Amino acid sequence: MDFGIKYEDVDGAIRQFQSGIQRLQDTVKTLKNDISQFNGGGFQGQSGDKMVDLIERKIGHLNQLIHTYERAVQMLQQAKQKAQEADEELHKRVSAI
Repeated sequence: MDFGIKYEDVDGAIRQFQSGIQRLQDTVKTLKNDISQFNGGGFQGQSGDKMVDLIERKIGHLNQLIHTYERAVQMLQQAKQKAQEADEELHKRVSAI
């Protein structure tokens, strides 16, 4: 009798979150580059300042999302570890019968 738990789905979810984190970090990097272009490229005055403020707010939201994704990865990894430990304990108990 096999009581083994399949962990591929958890590993897949972790990879998806990590990929999402990388894409968000790339977007933040691009937005920071946009800010430097606005600051150095003749976009001065109120409209330039408003654009920079908008981009900085978006960066803040993206950083919050990155933090949330990183926390989700940690939680998935912890859940997987606990499931593996429970699986091992179950195998020990079944083997002892």
